[in-house]
Amino acid sequence: MSEGVRISEHTESPECDLDVPPEQRPRHVAIIMDGNGRWAEGRGLTRTEGHVAGTDAARTAIETCGRLGIEALTLYSFSTENWKRPPDEVAALMDLVLQMLPLEYETMMENGVRFRMIGEREGLPADVLSEIETAEAKTKGNTRLSLNIAMNYGARQEIINAARTLTAGAVDAGEKPAVISAIVKAYLTEAMRVTVNDAMDITGGAGICMGPRNILAQAYQGMPISITVEGANILTRNMIIFGQGAIRCHPYAFEEMSAAWERDVTRFDRALFGHVGSIFSTFTRASVLGATCGRLATPPLPGPTSRHFQQLSRMSAAFNICAEISMATLGGSLKFRERLTARLADALSW
Repeated sequence: MSEGVRISEHTESPECDLDVPPEQRPRHVAIIMDGNGRWAEGRGLTRTEGHVAGTDAARTAIETCGRLGIEALTLYSFSTENWKRPPDEVAALMDLVLQMLPLEYETMMENGVRFRMIGEREGLPADVLSEIETAEAKTKGNTRLSLNIAMNYGARQEIINAARTLTAGAVDAGEKPAVISAIVKAYLTEAMRVTVNDAMDITGGAGICMGPRNILAQAYQGMPISITVEGANILTRNMIIFGQGAIRCHPYAFEEMSAAWERDVTRFDRALFGHVGSIFSTFTRASVLGATCGRLATPPLPGPTSRHFQQLSRMSAAFNICAEISMATLGGSLKFRERLTARLADALSW
């Protein structure tokens, strides 16, 4: 692994710990363990030998983080894309986990390393998963260094899992998350459609005709049914997500509409003046957060993620202004501007 070799070369010298002042050392380091196979092929070795060398580089990185007092180290070792590698190579990688973890228990305990796996556990071989859970159980009391091994992870899968957890949690709490459910339905089923289409491309000639070798044919044929049975995604994206969101999630819009329908002038005036005040408040907030890049926003949690929460608050305020302007200038005709509502739905969803 080329990156691993560079780490090893820089950390063999004891002076390396003095290169970075303590106040400039990060709390969390993440390493993408890529290039094992290419490193091995460039030296006339097998890809498996390259992965073995990668474990040596990983061990060096762990030891270095421990010496530098870094709190957490994440090693991205096996993504969902890696399942596409030759079966022999995948099997060798899984065997490497089974061989290496038991050998490292004593070292992890002596150095206060807490081992954790992040990623989707479903799909991993049972013996590999058992070994991972054993390592997690044995080291759960260690506090010096948190070692996170990312396996069977992928950006799309992480987004899907987060959306599913959010929706299920809202339902468990007794809520009726209509807008979130529409977002999840539209965008996750589209992700499923793209996944099956990509898989059909990979199968090549086997995906042209129906037959025993076309293992994706039924999934490909059934995809439109699973999507449209709950309403076409184009309808969900163009009208429902932002249309329902703008009314149901707005603190005053639905109240204004209900009061107007019932001809309740007092109630309508109260909602209208509240709406106007909300617009001025939101505009001021969006302007201030935009000018300061969100640094004046109060994050819900301290720590490394606080800056991301601040940026999210800034973008949320800006989107709020866009939604208010769209509703104020277009009114009821907004529902006919489907290209605009679709783009607003994309911004709200992502």
